[in-house]
Amino acid sequence: MKKVLFTILLVGVTSFSYSQTPPPPCTMAAIGGGFLPMTPSWQTSTPLNSSWGYMTIGNPCSARVGINTDAPRTPLDVNGSVFAKRLALDVEPTSMVGIFHMKYSPSTPPLPISPPVTLFRIDDHEGKQLMNLDNHGLLRSREIIIDALTWPDYVFRPEYDLMPLEEVEEYIEENGHLPNVPSEEEVLENGQSLGKMNEILLEKIEELTLYMIEQQKQIEELKKQIQNQ
Repeated sequence: MKKVLFTILLVGVTSFSYSQTPPPPCTMAAIGGGFLPMTPSWQTSTPLNSSWGYMTIGNPCSARVGINTDAPRTPLDVNGSVFAKRLALDVEPTSMVGIFHMKYSPSTPPLPISPPVTLFRIDDHEGKQLMNLDNHGLLRSREIIIDALTWPDYVFRPEYDLMPLEEVEEYIEENGHLPNVPSEEEVLENGQSLGKMNEILLEKIEELTLYMIEQQKQIEELKKQIQNQ
């Protein structure tokens, strides 16, 4: 891994030419930039190349590498695009799951009721929040579009078998929830799909609309019977 990193650093240099004199005490290496002096007063530096410069290593100064910048603000500061096939944040690479795995490790254990902490955020060009994920698992976004494979307009088709209200009542008494709606136990154990739940809710609204239409017809028929008496 070290050999690959040094190879990338050496091959990727386009404007990094310095004298063979070691850098000042406690410095940082920069690719496409210059050295930035720091304190304290002593630091071991390892030459990257006899004419390209040095990278600081060890303590008391932590190493900082800047790519396309001469003022790296973190251990690795890249002023440009980055390509990676997998990314692990605060997770051991050997135990990561998927292509992106992030772990939230606060310095102090969180209280049972603690204010949310932003873990992942995306802003637009004006700095306005587009998406935010906090440590309580709450995801905030302006809008979410969910692709659907079906939609409950089938309820209004002539061949749809609308359950009579008497059977709906029996089902509720026996199961404790509406037909074709997941039970509380299922949702608490497996969660709920936003797309599927919206489809189920709309199905129930359309069924309720049909019940109301049928009920209104019965009301109108009763009115006629009363008037004809």
